[in-house]
Amino acid sequence: MSEPNLFDEAPSELSQDAFFCWILKWLNHPEHPMRKVGWDLLQRILEKIGVRVESPDVQALHVRRQFHNVDIVVVIEPINSPSVVVVIEDKVEALLTGADQLERNIRNVLASQQEWEPMKSISRDRIYGVLLQTGYDYDRLPPQGYVKINRDDLATWTNGIASTELERNNILRDWVDYFRRRLNQGVAIQMDNRDRNSCWSDPAYQYDLFKKLFCVTEEQIVLHRDRDGGQCIWFERRGEPPRREYFHRMTPRGRASTLYNFKFPEGYWDADLAKTRYAGACYSYYYRLDWLAGIWGIALRFWKPNKSGDDIRKMHQLSQILTPILTNHNIGTHPFRNADNANESILLLIDPGRSPGIAGLYDAHVKFVREADQRQLW
Repeated sequence: MSEPNLFDEAPSELSQDAFFCWILKWLNHPEHPMRKVGWDLLQRILEKIGVRVESPDVQALHVRRQFHNVDIVVVIEPINSPSVVVVIEDKVEALLTGADQLERNIRNVLASQQEWEPMKSISRDRIYGVLLQTGYDYDRLPPQGYVKINRDDLATWTNGIASTELERNNILRDWVDYFRRRLNQGVAIQMDNRDRNSCWSDPAYQYDLFKKLFCVTEEQIVLHRDRDGGQCIWFERRGEPPRREYFHRMTPRGRASTLYNFKFPEGYWDADLAKTRYAGACYSYYYRLDWLAGIWGIALRFWKPNKSGDDIRKMHQLSQILTPILTNHNIGTHPFRNADNANESILLLIDPGRSPGIAGLYDAHVKFVREADQRQLW
């Protein structure tokens, strides 16, 4: 039986805040081996924000947790240069609390800096924001003035910790073990899309799969929004003019589901960019990976309140266009009970587990969209 792990019992972000504060405070103990562990983490943060400080130059380091609703605030006092403030928002998997939470953190620190002696008289240009996320970050883009430390950065950090230090310190060993186990969750070992609890149910696996199937790279991501308990990740297809589309990661009824939205009204992007709700008549065509008809399938869906007879006619025509294109790409569909309500309709259901050509789904999709455009069916 394995030894109990402290962080299995304390998995919250508050516990993680305490761990990182504890790690960083070792920098104030120059003779202790744990100082190197803390310095290696701080150095990665400083490299990301573009500030150069050598380890021997740090004469003092001050750490506050939950300072005016900011998870962690660190003040670094070098010997021969001005102090540096690092404002850390620490996340595991949770969404941000409001679209402007990261910017709000900086404002809160600036408004309160006279309350904490180490922060007094530090100029704004020496205050930096860090989004530290130990869970999967879904290509989250930090706002201007922030950098991101993600789980890949932390994995590199933990891989550099000496085994002797892990053996010596139970708290450090427990967190590293806990982090590494979570890092490996969702790695696809079992590909059976007929098993409801397989890797297909993992949101990170779903997101990675959709990025591969629909040929989206991290470089194409242009906007990230937490919305309605989910995440919208906007990306831009190169072309003239550029075409913006988005993934929507959500957990309806507690079950992970991922959407690829490729057709929606003009102005919808602008509303999201302005952090407001779209005010016009709304509709959307999208693919949704979800549990349906006994499989994890990819359903082509149409969402529009109060669909007209013409909407329904076009919907069936679209299904008739896509089906033979999928067949030509060796992508199979799955029979299902027609689902149609006042808002949402399912046009067809793709079975990725029984589709040898599933890697060509985006090519099939492009041909489908081109033909639908020519027939003016949107």
